[in-house]
Amino acid sequence: MIKTFKETITSLQDKNYGAVIIKLSLKQALWYWSKYFILVSIVSTVVVIGVVTYLAPQLPRVLRQYLPDSTFTVKNGEFSTSLTQPAILGPSDMPIIIDTIATDSAGLTGSPSGIFILKDKIIFKQEGSVQTQSLADIPDFYFEKSTVVNWISGHQTQLWFITIGIVLVVSVLFSIFFWLGRVVGFVLWGLGFWLLGKITKRNITYVQSLNLVLYASVLPYIMSSFLVLAPNQLLSLLSLAVFVYFGTSWLINLPKK
Repeated sequence: MIKTFKETITSLQDKNYGAVIIKLSLKQALWYWSKYFILVSIVSTVVVIGVVTYLAPQLPRVLRQYLPDSTFTVKNGEFSTSLTQPAILGPSDMPIIIDTIATDSAGLTGSPSGIFILKDKIIFKQEGSVQTQSLADIPDFYFEKSTVVNWISGHQTQLWFITIGIVLVVSVLFSIFFWLGRVVGFVLWGLGFWLLGKITKRNITYVQSLNLVLYASVLPYIMSSFLVLAPNQLLSLLSLAVFVYFGTSWLINLPKK
């Protein structure tokens, strides 16, 4: 990877480096960009794993502090709780209203969306659409704060492995789809650079224009990776400008036909 870093620095400092890039095969150029993609994906995954590892031991303490000291029970298709009712939980635009005395979703009339938990059913309302789920179809369960906290405290290692497994699977799937999406974008940008080469009478093929696109996208891709932490429209435009600058700079410095 050190060799790749050196090549990147050299390419960014040399406006005539396009002559070197177009001599590469498409496979070589794609692998050049993919190495940075893999590096960023690995670093991102490691950071997420680090955050999970740091937060996991604190979960029982957070639950003790923020979970209500209440019980929730479903038995024989009927729901009961120790909360004072009607209880309103969650955000105002999507409230969870618990009222085992009510018989309908009248309490949700003032909200376009929400979840209404009655004694024998759950009513889901979203933008005028209403769905009802009978509690008779839900297995009996008992939820109590101390039970949940104690269970999590005694299974932190297992939960850590499960969470890390989910992170890895999601990371791999996301990376595959993101990579494919970028490749589609490169194909379109390659067409644009190829047309620009024709207009400026540069001796360049479509595959060679793709090579330029792949090399020009490396620095903007690294910049956009940092933008995930602090999204900024201006910096996003700057990233695009950097891509166009290097791509066109290498292109217009190619020899004419």
